[in-house]
Amino acid sequence: PWRTLGVWLLVLVLAGISASTLNDALTTEQRFLNDPESQQGAELLKDRLRGAQPITETIVIRSETATVDDAGFQATVDGLVSELEAVPDLTRSVVSYFSTDNPALVSEDRHSTIVSVVLNGTLDEAIERVPDYQAALASAQKDGDYQVYSVGDATLSEAFSTISEEDLAKGETIGLPVAILILIVLFGALVAAGLPVIVGFVSIFI
Repeated sequence: PWRTLGVWLLVLVLAGISASTLNDALTTEQRFLNDPESQQGAELLKDRLRGAQPITETIVIRSETATVDDAGFQATVDGLVSELEAVPDLTRSVVSYFSTDNPALVSEDRHSTIVSVVLNGTLDEAIERVPDYQAALASAQKDGDYQVYSVGDATLSEAFSTISEEDLAKGETIGLPVAILILIVLFGALVAAGLPVIVGFVSIFI
């Protein structure tokens, strides 16, 4: 039995070492396993017309009291743009109403405006930079008169990942004790009931 336990321990150690090298292999990008016509069309558009699809974010800045015609509103937007552009390699372009005078970027009541942002890199790289991006957004919210919201490829993906992790943790908090109780009833012994749980934990880590 000791020889068997030793072999299993060695296998677990080797599996743990190999698992630590998988982090770079994981990605949030999705792709087809075959080559459907829709994918072929998308590749043609990328190669011959528009290039690679950019990673975009849309920032909404709103004030209940000020309008875009007020100097304070412009200072807030310009400050946000400066913060974003000051982060190295974060953005490819940042476009606001005050840099373009485009009326399409302003709401009808003139209390809101949007800022169009194109992020650098791939989606995975942009997701890794979301904390830097959000820190820049927080600078525009120091004044309580302004609300700043952002929606786009990177922030949505990061939010989905965070929510999924939180839901998984809540589910395990409830499901694990229930599973242990069921196993105790089925096996009639605490040690026997604990073996499937231990194997499950080991499989998670490797």
